[in-house]
Amino acid sequence: MEYSIHDQFDHVPERLSGLVDLAYNLWWSWNAEARTLFK
Repeated sequence: MEYSIHDQFDHVPERLSGLVDLAYNLWWSWNAEARTLFK
């Protein structure tokens, strides 16, 4: 069985689905401007 992070977030509206990708992308963890999206 193949596991996908998106399977856990199928209830997220399509227009917000990019936030799921961003939340699991380590780039935002060291980018100060990107971190403000989660505050």
